[in-house]
Amino acid sequence: MTFLRERQGFQQFRVGFVNIKRDFIQALRKIHLRYDTAIRENRFVVGGATEIVLGAAMRACGVPVRHRGTQTVDLDLLFEDGEGGYSVKSMLRSSSTRLVNVLGRTVTVDEWKTVTLFLLPNGIVYADPALPWWQQHKEQKLRVRTDALEIPRRAIQDFAQSHSVWWISCDLRFDRQTKERAHVRTASYEVALNVLKDLGGPLFQHLPSLLE
Repeated sequence: MTFLRERQGFQQFRVGFVNIKRDFIQALRKIHLRYDTAIRENRFVVGGATEIVLGAAMRACGVPVRHRGTQTVDLDLLFEDGEGGYSVKSMLRSSSTRLVNVLGRTVTVDEWKTVTLFLLPNGIVYADPALPWWQQHKEQKLRVRTDALEIPRRAIQDFAQSHSVWWISCDLRFDRQTKERAHVRTASYEVALNVLKDLGGPLFQHLPSLLE
């Protein structure tokens, strides 16, 4: 596969990003500060919210994607016609991520078959397994585990540094200040709040005192 459509979409996003950069960073900052991923239950929620914010940013730049994280295993953002799209991997605090999860079969570097957008502390990186750099380096850069194919952040940074055309520079470091910790929320609280608010009654009335 050549992934021509995905590459063109990323370049369109890269050009338009300057117009929505501030809003994109602010949105992700609010998500990460409000739902601290140091709390385990927040991690999947923040991951899903990040996919949605990135998808909205791409659409704002004219890239016709829709969020389909609940409908497909491999891709999070699909083109509107369902032909192709992007997997999204957030690595803002992790040093590596799983490209592919496997169960009961042999893992090889050729398991990576999807276009991936990596969110790193210093920006957004596009990568696909058909790019010459990855074809040349995947045996050395990807890690084969017993149940997954992993990629370290260092490998993505090495690629981006030598191929800046596939990198969008932006500061995505969201270090929490001590005074901000009082405002941390959990995903479960928000779910309970919304449900009980819809129902009304004594449970909703007592929810604030429960969490004091």
